[in-house]
Amino acid sequence: MERVSIDLAAQRLGVSVSTVRRRIRDGTLEVEREQTAQGFKYHILLPDTNGEVPETEVSAAPAPDLSAKLADVEQERDWLRARVEELTTMLNREQETSLRLSLALSQRPAIGSPVDTPTPTQRDHVPEPSPPMAAEQPQAPATHPARRGWLRRLLGL
Repeated sequence: MERVSIDLAAQRLGVSVSTVRRRIRDGTLEVEREQTAQGFKYHILLPDTNGEVPETEVSAAPAPDLSAKLADVEQERDWLRARVEELTTMLNREQETSLRLSLALSQRPAIGSPVDTPTPTQRDHVPEPSPPMAAEQPQAPATHPARRGWLRRLLGL
């Protein structure tokens, strides 16, 4: 048996370092553990190859049930497809609603009747103040339409 580091074992076995560590943890590789001041150092015991390149070692762990995993993946794929269809339908509905609202807003000035909507001259007209009576206090002079705030002019107040 040859003692090698984790890196060299991964290179000789043709697998990644994490796979070698996983095989150590699973007990499928023989290993010697040496205590050092910083922790442990692992030496993997590999059969002597005499300079030959060995084929990748197959673990002795039982093969996973791939059909069960495949069924799980297919089930998840089907769920994702259904979710995509659902979200697409919701998006289409929202786009239609947005289009209808946009169209309604663009037609808003044409909706009201002439009686309900004051004309610009009616809206900006300020009535003349009536002459004060003897018992009444004089009213404040009316403000010119251009001196009103933009919001008041917009709302017709």
